[in-house]
Amino acid sequence: MQTPPASVPPAPDPSPSNPQLTPVDLGDVILQSVTIVIPNGHAALTGIAIWQCGTLLVPFQTAQPWLIGNDSTEDYAVNAEVDTGLVIATYNLDVVFAHQHLVTFTYEPVSLSFGPSLTAELVPIT
Repeated sequence: MQTPPASVPPAPDPSPSNPQLTPVDLGDVILQSVTIVIPNGHAALTGIAIWQCGTLLVPFQTAQPWLIGNDSTEDYAVNAEVDTGLVIATYNLDVVFAHQHLVTFTYEPVSLSFGPSLTAELVPIT
């Protein structure tokens, strides 16, 4: 399954130390990947990150805790189960223009089936 691209406008006041937080509720899912589009014009004045319960998911294993760019599309493989606490964190240091990021989540719902039923037969011990 895939969400339609969500437009996430960072408010003009948040900074990297005090970002705007936008909660995301996908339910209990296996988050396969996240695609982030940074449209032209951001000029490295905005940042975006995806957190889950306070842990950085995207960008992962980079020296920079924020995805910063201009006119770019980034795909990140996540492959992790998430249920609550998924948040898009953004900031905007541009004092002239409001900006937006486009975020798409690709995921599969977690199956609650536990396989075939097992039965036990009680055998008396004699």
